[in-house]
Amino acid sequence: MLRNSPLQYSLLNFNSPSCGGRQRYQVVRGDLQDSPKFQSLRRTRLRDSMYMIKSSADINTLASSVDTTGGVYFVTAFSGLLAPYWDPAAAGMLIGLTEYTTPAHIARATLEATAFQTYAILECMQSDAGADLKQLKVDGGMTNGDVAMQILADLGGFTVVRPEMRE
Repeated sequence: MLRNSPLQYSLLNFNSPSCGGRQRYQVVRGDLQDSPKFQSLRRTRLRDSMYMIKSSADINTLASSVDTTGGVYFVTAFSGLLAPYWDPAAAGMLIGLTEYTTPAHIARATLEATAFQTYAILECMQSDAGADLKQLKVDGGMTNGDVAMQILADLGGFTVVRPEMRE
């Protein structure tokens, strides 16, 4: 947990002169929830260890072939949970598997896990700021996936804005 943070959830914040002095949150790789640190690890786990996809981009294609996770849930705590949970002893788990579970259900559960963990941080930010998030500007390789971004938008009830020039 960060000491000296005035925020309830121990997230890093700063005021940006270039943004009219408005409060902004600085996401520092490894300092906040494992979503920035391990999003690619989740995808590469499906690619390199479980052989479900050939490239990280394939996860969206696979996940889009089903409408739900089929009751599968993936807790992606590969190295504990960081913000806002701060539980270094937490372990990952994949639950809800049945004889009808397919790799597509696991892929969709992986994307949902990422969205839920990202949204947990966003909820803290909204609480600290006392304002609702209307749009979320995103960037990075995972943001190329329509399914992943739609899950996040639906969960958060905001618009997800991607840059025109993507990675």
